[in-house]
Amino acid sequence: MTVTDDTIAQCNAVTFAAGQATSELMREFGKKIGFQETIDYPRFAENEAKGLNFVLVHGSIPDANKFRLIRALRSHPDVMRRFAPVVCLLSGGPRHQVVPLVEMGFDEVLFLVDSVDFMRAKLNAQLNHRLMYVQTSKYFGPDRRRIELVDRNDPRRKYGGSEFRRIMVVRNPTSGIETQEAL
Repeated sequence: MTVTDDTIAQCNAVTFAAGQATSELMREFGKKIGFQETIDYPRFAENEAKGLNFVLVHGSIPDANKFRLIRALRSHPDVMRRFAPVVCLLSGGPRHQVVPLVEMGFDEVLFLVDSVDFMRAKLNAQLNHRLMYVQTSKYFGPDRRRIELVDRNDPRRKYGGSEFRRIMVVRNPTSGIETQEAL
């Protein structure tokens, strides 16, 4: 399937923000990007998840709360929530902020100072593509190796010493989320 600008228009956004002003900023962001509907988490929690939902988390939320949110989503019994794309939105600042957020388990990190077209393209990259998820005893989320600078064949590369599962995930706004255990 070809990803077009209207792919995001078939998805909803669920926002997590620290306060009313930030919540309003997140709803404005959802409109600008072109989500079908943008709702605050309390409203989402009350209703059954309908369709494909992006989870948008504002960067001003304390890291411990972000981590708890990701763990709660990734352990949810509903596949549509467990594998929903979780995106952190940062107001600005240095780009190195991305690494700890990716290590925490965010699927994407966006800076609100970037262009709408750039951010929409990054969000669309979460759809209709095979994405690798990894599950270990301490982590469940997108494959974090995407941020590594060390070549796969570099002798300094360290491999985890624990058992793990790899899961291929495809998110499609029309058909939902499909998962398949990878070998």
